Amino acid sequence: MRLLPFFLLLIAFSACKRTPIVASPTDKPVEIVRKETKDTAQHAPVGKHFRYLKASAKVQFKDAQNNVSFKVNLRMRKDSAILVLISKMGFNGVRALITPDSVKIIDYQNNEYTTAKFDTIQKIFNFRLDYSMLEAVLLANMPIEEFDSSKVMIVNNLRKINQERDGIAITNFLNDTQKLQELHLRDIKTNNLLQLFYQNFKTFDGNLFAETNRIMITSWNKKSQRMEESDIDMEYNEVKFMHHPIEFTFNVPSKFKRKP
Repeated sequence: MRLLPFFLLLIAFSACKRTPIVASPTDKPVEIVRKETKDTAQHAPVGKHFRYLKASAKVQFKDAQNNVSFKVNLRMRKDSAILVLISKMGFNGVRALITPDSVKIIDYQNNEYTTAKFDTIQKIFNFRLDYSMLEAVLLANMPIEEFDSSKVMIVNNLRKINQERDGIAITNFLNDTQKLQELHLRDIKTNNLLQLFYQNFKTFDGNLFAETNRIMITSWNKKSQRMEESDIDMEYNEVKFMHHPIEFTFNVPSKFKRKP
């Protein structure tokens, strides 16, 4: 499961629930943005409506023990399904189908498959995560649309919006197109940190999309008794937004065993 970019994000959420590490210094706001007329506001990114997304990317994953690269093929049917295929040197590794109520994974290396309810992820990672948040992070949108306008600041020409959910401090940095430039998730209790960086925004079929993504995870490893860092670099080389249907193939081979 750690091979999947989306599940690497989920693992990062779980990393926020481990032993405390030294807190990172906080930045200082340059100026306070004018308070809006309402107590809450909603994030509305710039872009055209679409129904389907098809993309491929090269991924590099590094941590204290691993340095691996692989290819990711991604398909998304907006608000309903995300299909991810992980491959290396032309061989399938993992296929995952994520929907608002379930997660299904085919492990081609071990001839196994797994099926679980989406709320199982929430229980495992102790974070109120839903499908819409996964889509938002993929598209460089705020994971939680509603925010307190009184906490909006301008930092280095980026719009900084602070949020909090289930003990996780969420810091969004938006550019002038209302897309995320950075996203920080920090556990208030442990100070473990997940940072996402979005770069090289380009317009594809009327929609802005970051061709380069970087994910940095800083957490305490209880087993090794030391602070560890993980880096995930994603370079997209094909991005298509569409309205016409695309295939979402997910067939479990008959010889594969279901993993409990």
